[in-house]
Amino acid sequence: MKTSVRGHLPSKPVDVPIEPWWHPQIGCITDDDMKSVTTAERDLIDKLIDSSGADSAGAFDYHCIHSLYRKGLIYLDVPIEKTDCVSVPPLEGFVMNRLMGDYLETLLYKVFVSLDDTTSVQELATLLQIDIEMAQRAVSMFCRLGFAHRKALDYDKLLQHPSWREFYQVPMKRC
Repeated sequence: MKTSVRGHLPSKPVDVPIEPWWHPQIGCITDDDMKSVTTAERDLIDKLIDSSGADSAGAFDYHCIHSLYRKGLIYLDVPIEKTDCVSVPPLEGFVMNRLMGDYLETLLYKVFVSLDDTTSVQELATLLQIDIEMAQRAVSMFCRLGFAHRKALDYDKLLQHPSWREFYQVPMKRC
């Protein structure tokens, strides 16, 4: 008997700190959804449809991005390039249990413990002898969860919309 996982999922997206370099993507939007959005949110949805995910979140209004995300009308792509380097800050109280035999869990563990701020994702994939796309997806997930941070970002360029500067403190340049 197949059971639906829908009952186990949260009814609204989990609130995550959205980075200005993440790319907002349009989700499944119905006519009823469009009735519940503000004019600014509707305009942003139109822009996202037109740009097809090419722009980063920092190019759009901070409040609208967060509101549409909380309503489940957009999702966020966390793009990781082959040349990107990431850093892992100290994680207090972090525990990662490893079970033997799960390929994905083993892959994630290998990537996570091997991350350092001087090795590119391409070099990491080569070192671990894994597919580059799998390494990119793993690093993307770690960034989405806040366990890793992409380095060498030009935040002045990413924070194109002034609303981001109110809520997002530009970190010191990492490199």
